Amino acid sequence: MRLKEKVVVVSGAGSGIGRQIAIEAAEEGAHVIALDVHHEGLAATAARAEGIEGAVVDVTNAEAVNETIQNTVRQFGHIDGLVHSAYWTNPKPLLETSTTDFDRTLDVVVKGAFFLGRAVIPVMLANQGGVIIPIASVHSVLGFSNFFAYQIAKAGLLGYVRSIAVDYGPSIRSVALAPGGIDTPALSDTAADVRESLAEKSLAKRIGTAHDVARAAVYLLSDESSFMTGTLLLLDGGWSAI
Repeated sequence: MRLKEKVVVVSGAGSGIGRQIAIEAAEEGAHVIALDVHHEGLAATAARAEGIEGAVVDVTNAEAVNETIQNTVRQFGHIDGLVHSAYWTNPKPLLETSTTDFDRTLDVVVKGAFFLGRAVIPVMLANQGGVIIPIASVHSVLGFSNFFAYQIAKAGLLGYVRSIAVDYGPSIRSVALAPGGIDTPALSDTAADVRESLAEKSLAKRIGTAHDVARAAVYLLSDESSFMTGTLLLLDGGWSAI
């Protein structure tokens, strides 16, 4: 029960990595406010563990984000952790990326992080403690073809955590969690040969699981990681070491 009585907000909690983080944070004793734009996904997440409350929120809507955070504070009195897992992408190289797709990718990943942080940080400062964890990616530090907007967005999260750590520490910690190839619904439709290639590129010789990422997130949310801030935790099975 490493997160007992902590209040944790998780965006993108309707599926994949966000869902698993919400579940395992709740299993560790946290009260979890799960955010997503899909009601059905949130309901499925909340059904997996006690202590999860779903809220249909588009993280690109500042007013909706603020209202949800205010409601959370009214209910619990504090917020101890924020995990920003929501993302959107339509993988293309620069010359094939539309303005609409570019804006949408950065809006969900970067502007969503901005809106959530702006709403949560005053609450954390008032309570003299908190941790903010955006889900970055191995794309934040390595280059891959056909992921122009996504790589810009995910790389931007590294500057985000450094800025928060410098400006609002020591009260608030911020660490980017950067997974590599993870077996989520986003990867489930990928061709078998691509999945095999992802596993082969990992020194662990497998694709990661949402559980792998959730365990790392729980560690970062807990007091066990109290000396870790302003940096990146890379969880890629050794991919970036090759």
